[in-house]
Amino acid sequence: KINGEVATDIIDVAAATNHTLVLRKDGTVWSAGDNNYGVLGNNTNVDSDDGHGQTTEFKQVLNSNDQTGYLQNIIAISTGEINSYALTSEGEVYGWGYNGNGQLGNGTRSDAGYGVTKVQGISEVMDIKAGMSCLVMIKADGTGWGTGCNGNNRILTNGGDRTIATQMLNADGTPLKGIKEYSA
Repeated sequence: KINGEVATDIIDVAAATNHTLVLRKDGTVWSAGDNNYGVLGNNTNVDSDDGHGQTTEFKQVLNSNDQTGYLQNIIAISTGEINSYALTSEGEVYGWGYNGNGQLGNGTRSDAGYGVTKVQGISEVMDIKAGMSCLVMIKADGTGWGTGCNGNNRILTNGGDRTIATQMLNADGTPLKGIKEYSA
């Protein structure tokens, strides 16, 4: 239920170990579950209004970077184990939750005060996939980009962890192109 009513306009669901996101037809994102590291996008790491237990009622994800105060114009959502992501119709990516490997792409390894933050160094994104401590993005030009943990070269950026979006590379160091789909 959303706002006490059965929601009939949900177009996508992304679920992780302890939290769930839903995307509604109007482009808004709603969350419920365990709020470790602020993964519910409510600018806190408190689980419920009274501070005890999990949030079982879906609440709209906040975005202090927007005049409305909420994420809007969202076309895709994805969840990692303890982080969440949303892709806008303008090709921008937002993340929130745990950021110990830089997977929120905000240039730090900080949890950003438990708020929604824009992924830096990328635009014109058409698809997102969250993995274990990482995020993979495909741009409209078919190039792949990643942020977060690069253990075993999981985001194909030939190096250590990335705290901003970094282009994926072939083994010879040339940019990886022509990507249509990727699973993180």
